[in-house]
Formats: sequence, C-alpha cells, structure tokens
Amino acid sequence: MLNRHRQYRCVLLLSLGLTGCGSATTSEQSALHADSRSSVVVTACYPLYMMADALAASAVDVEYAVPDGRTSRTWDPSPEDVQKLQTAGVILLNGAGYEPWAQRLSLPRSRTVDTSSGYRARLLRVADDVTHQHGPVGQQSNRDAIPTTWLEPELASAQLGRVEEQLVRMVPDAADAVSQRATAIRNGLKQLGRKMAQLRAETSAREVTVATDEPDFQYLTSGLGWKMHQIQWASNDILTPESVAAFTEHSVQLIMIRPDGNQTRIEQLRALDIPCVAVDTCEFALRDADTADSLVARLSANLDLFCTELGL
Repeated sequence: MLNRHRQYRCVLLLSLGLTGCGSATTSEQSALHADSRSSVVVTACYPLYMMADALAASAVDVEYAVPDGRTSRTWDPSPEDVQKLQTAGVILLNGAGYEPWAQRLSLPRSRTVDTSSGYRARLLRVADDVTHQHGPVGQQSNRDAIPTTWLEPELASAQLGRVEEQLVRMVPDAADAVSQRATAIRNGLKQLGRKMAQLRAETSAREVTVATDEPDFQYLTSGLGWKMHQIQWASNDILTPESVAAFTEHSVQLIMIRPDGNQTRIEQLRALDIPCVAVDTCEFALRDADTADSLVARLSANLDLFCTELGL
C-alpha cells in the first residue's frame, strides 16, 4: 500500500510538473520572441529607414513598418504592427507630428527615439494664414509643425546622428563600421547643403517665387531663399480664376507638386504655362530598381530638377 501511495504521488507530481512546464513554455516563447527582436530597428519614416539601413548594413535588422503606398501620417497600426513596434530593440520616430498614431500607443520610452527632439526651435510651421487639408488626416491648424525635416540637409544630418547613436549602442562591436558609414552620408549631406547654397546664390537676383498647395516643401523653399505662394482650391478641387490670376500677380516661376498628390489638381497645374516639378519627398521606396535608393541622391535630384526647369 505504501509503495502504491508513493507511486500515485509521483504520478501526481509529474502531472503538475508537466502542466507547469506547459504554462512556462508559452511565457518563454513570448520572451524568446521579444528577445529575438532586441536587435531589430523599426521605423515608420522612410527617410529614417534609408539612414538606418545604410548605417547598419548586416549588423542589425532594419524594418520599415508602413505598408506600400502609405505614409506614417495616414497609417493606423494593426495589433500585429503594434507588437512588432513594442518588441523592437529601437523604435525610430521622425517626430514633429509625423507619427500621430504614436500618441495613442504605449511605446517603451527607453527604446523609442524622437530624432527631431534636438532641434525643435528650428521646426517650420504652416503659415499663419493657411489652413491645409492634408488627405485623410484632416485639417492642420497653423500651430502644426511641418514634419518633413529631412528635406533640410542640416536637420537630416542631425537625425542621422541620432540614428548612429542608437546603432552604436545596439552593436558596439560594429561601432567603427557604423560611424564610417555615417561619416560618408554626413559628408554627402554637407555637399548637398553646399549645392543648395549655390542654387540660392544663383537665383537670388531673380527673386524666385514658387506656387504649391503643399506646406511640406517649405524646408526646401526656405533653404533656397525662395518665396512661396499658397495655391487655393475650390471645394470641388477646381483651380479658381482668382488663383490663376495670382500666378501672374506673384510672378510664379515654378510650381511644386507631390507625385502622389491629387491627380485632378495635378492635371490642372500641369496645363498652366508654368514649369511644374514633381518633388520627391523621399517618403516612399523607389520603384526604379536601377536607381540608388539613397536619401542624399534623391534630395540632390530635386535640386537638379529645379535647375533644369529654371534654365540654370
């Protein structure tokens, strides 16, 4: 009887042990999943993705979280997306209002980096007399910052520095290689700044005025010293006669549009006898496999377009 009692006791303990192991396995699997992503960098800003991917090479995995055809401003993360963000080793945010969804999520503070936090005083804002309707995001008041900071070479370089810091911290063994790649990109941004300064000097006597319905381009126009005329639309997306007359009144020499913008508006602007340039905001991956998906190269290409259309 005693032996049988001991046998039952052993079976019971073994059963409890297996049950406990089953619970632990689920918890351990979650922990292992989180640990496996500790060397992953996630961002919802494509310019930051280009920076991080170029710096990391194969040292860490860099993920771009936003689906094709969307930007962070219109993205609504799914529960799976949220889990990927929360378990990442580093979450890179552009800041300046570019990630409105981030205000609704509980992101780990120690691993979330706002790359615009070092230059808030230099953020540009929508002009006081403009209230801009930006797609499905809704109205933006004149208090809103313009988030496309990477269009300004010095601000892009500051963001690059924040990305470099995080990668060096994550993979200290690769610190030298990461810093060397950062230096190369930083030099490219300095060259871009000189190119912009040269274009500004060459057009200073012409008092260039551009027209656009997109505040995102203000970092470019401000850096080039160009005046910017805001295009106004009727409620049915028709360019009013008053707006057309304003092009002559303001001596508009160039129209800037987004290639992914409202096609009805783009067609009307292209029909005017004014050069119309599709400006690459670098918010999407390039479709042309033969073109290097480099932030510096893409920003430089914008300046080349301006020069061509202005006859420089």
